[in-house]
Formats: sequence, C-alpha cells, structure tokens
Amino acid sequence: MSPQSLARTLGSGAMTWLCKGYANSRFPSLESSAADALGKYFAEISMLPGSGEYGMNTILQYGGWARKPLKDKLPSLTVPVSMVYGERDWMDWRVAADIIPSMNTKASVEVLEDSGHFLFLDNPSGFNQWLDKELRD
Repeated sequence: MSPQSLARTLGSGAMTWLCKGYANSRFPSLESSAADALGKYFAEISMLPGSGEYGMNTILQYGGWARKPLKDKLPSLTVPVSMVYGERDWMDWRVAADIIPSMNTKASVEVLEDSGHFLFLDNPSGFNQWLDKELRD
C-alpha cells in the first residue's frame, strides 16, 4: 500500500480536491492559480500506474530511514560538493555539516531561510541566488 495506490482508489475528483488543498496550504507564497495547477499536477501523477513509488521500498527502510545512507558515501567523493537545506527542512543539515571535515574535497552546507524541503518552491529567489552562486564558484 502506498499513498498513490490510495489516490487511485479515491478517484480523480477526490484526489484533485485533496491535492489542490495541500498545494495551497503547503505553498502559501504561490499565487492561487499556480498552487491549483501544482495540486492538479500532484493529483494527475498520483493517479498514474505505480512505478517510482515502489522504488522507495528499495531505497528506504521502514520508518523512512535510508538503507544505504549518503553520509556513508560522502567521504569518498573527489568532486566538490554543495549541499543546501531549507531552515524548515525535514532533513537535518547538521548531519551533512558533521561529515564535511572527513571529506577529501571542497564541500559546503547552506541553510536557506524561508524554506522547507522544496526550496525552489518555498523560496524561489533565494534558491536561484544560491544556485547561481554555486554554479559560478
């Protein structure tokens, strides 16, 4: 059972209503028409036959913990690494910051204000500024 299988059971109308409500409450900085469009998109992709939703069982253990945590792989990277988190992100940026001293490459962690996990939607201008800076460095 996945959230998407529940969506397929509920049907298109109920799912569109739920997803539009979610998008409007989760992304209050978006204009209503943009949030509605995002909600409709969420509903439509959730109604499609299952695919990636089943892949989550391969990546994550019960409870959402990673089966092969990225933190275990970061020290072996040889390319520069830039990590960005939202200040209200469900992922803890401090884990990444604690790993940086063990890395053998240039690495940085930044916490973007006024953002949750969807940085590019929560704070588009802040995200774009961060991305532009990273690409130029």
